[in-house]
Amino acid sequence: MNRTITGIGAACMDYLNVVEDYPAEDGSTHILSQMMQGGGACATAVAAAQRLGHRGRMIANVGTDETGRQIIDSLKQEGVDVSCVRCTEGMSPSSQIMVNPRTGSRTKFVQNNVLDPVEW
Repeated sequence: MNRTITGIGAACMDYLNVVEDYPAEDGSTHILSQMMQGGGACATAVAAAQRLGHRGRMIANVGTDETGRQIIDSLKQEGVDVSCVRCTEGMSPSSQIMVNPRTGSRTKFVQNNVLDPVEW
C-alpha cells in the first residue's frame, strides 16, 4: 500500500569532498573529487520513502539563495512534493563533508542554520 510520508524538518545541500588524506590541524591536503547532493536527515528519509514507492512530501524552510533553489530542485528530481517548502529570506543550510577514501570516514562542517523554524 502506498502511503504519503510527510517530513517536517531540515533540508540542506551537502558538498562531498573526497580528500587525499585528512590533515592534522593547521595542515593541508588535496581534494580529489567533489559532488553535491541533497541532505538533511528529514529530507533524506522522505526521498528514500519516495524511492521505495511511497509518496513523499517535505515541509521545510530554505533560503532565497541559489542553494535553496538547488535543494528544491533535488527534491523535485526525486519526485517529492515540495509545495510546502517555503523560501524565506536568508542563506540555506549546507554542509561541507570531507571523505577519507581509504576508510570511508566522513567529517562534517555544518553551516549553522539561521532560518526561522518551520511553523504551520
